[in-house]
Amino acid sequence: MEYIENTDLVKKMFALSENDVKLLDHAGAFNGCAVSHLKRMLRTTDKSVKEIAFEAGFDNLSFFGKYVRRWLGMSPREYRMQQGK
Repeated sequence: MEYIENTDLVKKMFALSENDVKLLDHAGAFNGCAVSHLKRMLRTTDKSVKEIAFEAGFDNLSFFGKYVRRWLGMSPREYRMQQGK
C-alpha cells in the first residue's frame, strides 16, 4: 500500500488541508484492500476475468484491466498465469 509519509511536503506542494491528506491515505488503504481481494479472486476461483470485474463493481472491462495492471504490473490474465491458475 502507498501511504503518504511526508504530509507537510504534500500539503505545501498541492495546497491540501490535513483532512485532504487523510483522505488520500485512506484511498491508498482502500485500493490496497481492493487489490488484495482481486488477487485472491484471480488466484482461487475459476470465474472469468470478466465475471470477477463485474462482481467487483467494474462496469468497464478495459478499465478493470488498466486498474489491475497499475497495481500489479501485469494484466489479470498474466497474473493468473504467473500464479499457476
